[in-house]
Amino acid sequence: MNIAVFLIGALFSSIAAIMAYLITYSEYRHHYTENRLVIKNSLISAFITLSVFLVLSLLVSVIINKIK
Repeated sequence: MNIAVFLIGALFSSIAAIMAYLITYSEYRHHYTENRLVIKNSLISAFITLSVFLVLSLLVSVIINKIK
């Protein structure tokens, strides 16, 4: 059960990271002229989003396992 919760969390974490990249890229493109800086900052934002959601899904799967 907890592996399924973590895998579902990993799937949605990936989707959240992709969306964070796209949103950040779209916003930073308007403010910065150098494309390399825009991509770098967008990737950092996506990585942080992925990390946070993966940790949260791991915590939820551990908590569900402890409750059961």
